[in-house]
Amino acid sequence: HPAQPSFVWQLYSHDLEPNSSLYGTRKACEPVHVMLNQSNWHAMVVNNTPETLKTVALKTAIYALDSTAVSTVNHTITAGPSAATDAGEVVFPAAGLSPVHFVKLELRDARGHLLSENFYWRALPEQQDDFRALNSLPMVAVDVQARRHDTGGKCLLDVTVRNPTKAVALMIHLQLRRERSGERVLPVFYSDNYLSLLPGGTKTLTIEAAAADLKGEAPMLMVDGWNVTVNPGARGVRVAPNSEAIVQTGTPGQDVAAERLSINCG
Repeated sequence: HPAQPSFVWQLYSHDLEPNSSLYGTRKACEPVHVMLNQSNWHAMVVNNTPETLKTVALKTAIYALDSTAVSTVNHTITAGPSAATDAGEVVFPAAGLSPVHFVKLELRDARGHLLSENFYWRALPEQQDDFRALNSLPMVAVDVQARRHDTGGKCLLDVTVRNPTKAVALMIHLQLRRERSGERVLPVFYSDNYLSLLPGGTKTLTIEAAAADLKGEAPMLMVDGWNVTVNPGARGVRVAPNSEAIVQTGTPGQDVAAERLSINCG
């Protein structure tokens, strides 16, 4: 739904390729949502259901750029229906806090089931718009395993993504393609995408496409991200790095050679 001629709200492209904004918008609109109020750095629990959320557990964890845990705070709150409940200010300790750092929020019910989670990268207030330090993140090779099962004319993939490294994997992007030709399959429905994983973190998601759109070829998953490549999958659906989209991370402030770009603005 592009708002021409603006680049705002580009949920998906003209060819039905979903953009990262789709998943950000969908995350923000979930019925139970945990978030940071970035005007005052308070954690908020947004409950858009008609029922009170009783004794839900909120975990706030802060990590330095090198993935070192700087602070972890757990507390229990009650969130009223159809309301945003202030869970208190997130305190950012001075010791060990890098100029750019990460915040992970998790909200769980009394049984420990995950209700909502959110992940932020944040800069210090005195340089709140300077995120160049993200360029110093090391490249991360994630593990991706995908299993195919078809039903009702649909190609369905169950996918597990794991970060086996000691660094944050930022904005992991999966894209379904035809294995032999390498062409994109469109449209495709991803239950989630553009994932960010802490060291040892795992995400599961599903991918759905019309089997006919594979045109007789096997499915293949291409993977890229901010600082992400992929370990080739040895079993199941083939997994490969999307080398055309992967840019090697460098040094913050590093000069970049001039380059001529042509942008199709519609």
